[in-house]
Amino acid sequence: YGRGQDANGAKRTAYLAHDNIIGYADHYVQSTERHPMDYLASVLAERGWDKLTIGVEMDNYWFSAAAFAALQKH
Repeated sequence: YGRGQDANGAKRTAYLAHDNIIGYADHYVQSTERHPMDYLASVLAERGWDKLTIGVEMDNYWFSAAAFAALQKH
């Protein structure tokens, strides 16, 4: 999961099925109105995973309190 512009690189370098490489649109970047985790929450719901338990790494530079709050909101 990452920016849409990075998804093609992941398709070339990661051993993942391409449908498991998910990129979010640029309008999520530095937005005060939406968070990239809002989109991830919708993808999880579409796949039927929204009622499952999700483990998160809380001591991680790239996973912010805002990211956690956005996931909890959904």
